[in-house]
Amino acid sequence: MKRLYGHFGHRAYLEVDEGQASSDFESFNVDKLDQYLQGFWYGARDLKGNKYKASTLDNLRHSLNRYLHAPPHCKTYDIVKDKEFRSSTEAFKGALRELKDEGKGNVAHYPEINQHDLQKLYSQFNCNNPVRLQEKVQFDIRFYFCRHGSENMHKMSKSTFALNTDPKTGDRYIYNDTDKLTKNHQGGCRESNTGIMPEKKGDSKCPVTSFPLYMQHLHPACDALWARPKKTSAINSTDIWYYNCPIGITVLGRFMKDLSTKHHLSRMYTNHSIRVTATSILT
Repeated sequence: MKRLYGHFGHRAYLEVDEGQASSDFESFNVDKLDQYLQGFWYGARDLKGNKYKASTLDNLRHSLNRYLHAPPHCKTYDIVKDKEFRSSTEAFKGALRELKDEGKGNVAHYPEINQHDLQKLYSQFNCNNPVRLQEKVQFDIRFYFCRHGSENMHKMSKSTFALNTDPKTGDRYIYNDTDKLTKNHQGGCRESNTGIMPEKKGDSKCPVTSFPLYMQHLHPACDALWARPKKTSAINSTDIWYYNCPIGITVLGRFMKDLSTKHHLSRMYTNHSIRVTATSILT
């Protein structure tokens, strides 16, 4: 029987008996979780019951790791790197080999954004400029939440994301509010990469600081999260900085390519590069 798992940014089904499936793996100790994951990697399926591509299964593994590290679980172990998860790691490698043998391992590889280009990008982002503020917020959202290049970006609205505070630490974070379960971190949205966008105290480029600022300057009559920015230099902190006009799918689709050209990055990146970079940095 297939059983639904809706955590850590993916919807995964397992080909296991009902009695073997468990939805409270967050409470498992290391040994039990290691044993549980051995079956999970071999049994993971998509909504239609098909096996994932090798790259998707790899993303699933990293997303699960970040989900377990995030509040309220705050686990200190690492299912990807720790030797205590050696058995499940071997099972994961075995599952990847099977997928590659079945022709699901030949996938496109997208370049990771190198450190110099990342620093260059963030040095150009500016919270006092409509265009540069939107570039930053869109990059942050893609970095922390989006598993695929531009999937569903055009469907995002003002109510897609919300601000909350962790009662244990007092740290603020942005979460995807399209699935109410994510407010308490009990699950994850389908497009989520990490589950939350955390506050970076003391950092002038903190994503939790720039997001509310961006929201307050959106046109009140436009519900779209991504709206066309005004390109005037004569603008102040109380103005509406964006038109009542959503950005089109085509423009959203070439977001990272346009940034690469505009900011003279070392190479041409795509929106997929943001996901690849996030997987590397946030793991």
